[in-house]
Amino acid sequence: DKFLNQQPPSRLGVCHPSLTPYLSATGNNITNDAKEVESSTLIILTNIDERKLLLGKKLRGFGTGKYNGFGGRLEREETPAHCAKRELMEEANL
Repeated sequence: DKFLNQQPPSRLGVCHPSLTPYLSATGNNITNDAKEVESSTLIILTNIDERKLLLGKKLRGFGTGKYNGFGGRLEREETPAHCAKRELMEEANL
């Protein structure tokens, strides 16, 4: 799978230039100073033919009892594809 061979993403977040007018108008002061951010994945499995999607019900923590997609934080040196695969196994046994 071509996605499994990707390099881990940069952990530096940068404000996209197209957001500058919006941020200025709303009084938000976000700079393009590089800051370390945590990367994560969100996976929502779909069956387009049957118009269905698979969600998991939160059993604990923030959002207990609510439905959500699967995913979580990338581990050090992990690609998004590896993280998605690992999280699906951990959370949905898929």
